[in-house]
Amino acid sequence: SKIIMLECVICADTCNEVAVGKCGHYCCVRCSLRMRELYGDLKCSICKDESDYVLFTNNPLHTPVASELSKFSFDANGKGYFVSNTSKSEVEKVRECACRTCGYKANTFVNLKQHVRKHNKQYCLLCVEYSKSFPSELKQFTNTLIHQHLNKGTDEDHKIGFSGHPKCEFCNRHFYSDDELFSHLSKSHEECHICRANGKRFEYYKSYSSLEEHFQQEHFLCEDPACLEKKFVVFSTGLDLEAHQISMHRSRSSRYLDPRAVGFGVESYRSQNPRNDDSNRRRGPKPFVPSFAHDMNRSSRFSRNTNSSSNNNNNNNGAVTKTTKLILILLLHQTQDLQLYL
Repeated sequence: SKIIMLECVICADTCNEVAVGKCGHYCCVRCSLRMRELYGDLKCSICKDESDYVLFTNNPLHTPVASELSKFSFDANGKGYFVSNTSKSEVEKVRECACRTCGYKANTFVNLKQHVRKHNKQYCLLCVEYSKSFPSELKQFTNTLIHQHLNKGTDEDHKIGFSGHPKCEFCNRHFYSDDELFSHLSKSHEECHICRANGKRFEYYKSYSSLEEHFQQEHFLCEDPACLEKKFVVFSTGLDLEAHQISMHRSRSSRYLDPRAVGFGVESYRSQNPRNDDSNRRRGPKPFVPSFAHDMNRSSRFSRNTNSSSNNNNNNNGAVTKTTKLILILLLHQTQDLQLYL
């Protein structure tokens, strides 16, 4: 019979065997197996209808009919029926553990990894685990190229827009993509919530001790032993720290606030704020900023600018509220001291 060459609607490659869903739409065998077997997605790529099974056939017009399925063999992994032995061979060809260098076919992927060492090559373990690729699709690298692939990408990688797997500078460990690196940084390292609220996102510190040093140098950390043990008792201004110390520890530090200066308002206070004096200040530890942060901060900058006018009004109202609150606390504190004196 005449072989009809078809074009896959997903990868645009030509093929003579396709997978046809119950909806009547089809794609090549490789794309069907990738979606259904590797991604676990049973939906049609065109109409999004879910098909609990497909037909592997050379006839794109052969829509599956439940009454005829009993005469076909079933593939559990690909969740499809083979119309012929040719269809079955096509599916097995996609899954085979074949060496891209010499064509050797191994029984398992473990044996294939051992085989490629004979060529002084190896696979990228991150790509093996996360890329959703079949063994015959995985690239093989020499010792030199594997380091280039991990850090900045090879020339072949650059053709598909890949520039290396992102790396955690603290752990000296690569991750498959920015998603995995972001998850690792969020779980294993620390981020300053004050800097994040002020728009400096995705700046990470190795441990809480490094973050606490950042708090001491860049913000206003309560150094009361109980608060140090509790952790994260830190404020964006000395005004807030004073209010905390008075209300929680019944003490006030003249380092940040002179009661006579309260009435001059927030702006005059900020001009006296020791954190704004860069001449005599020791900088805290430098944070690790991953590459994806630049793109995400750039995309969020537009949304921040569009809301700047309303946010400015809210910030001004919040500043006045904080000042008023502190004045009341100070007056209450001084009244209690006067009563004790009398």
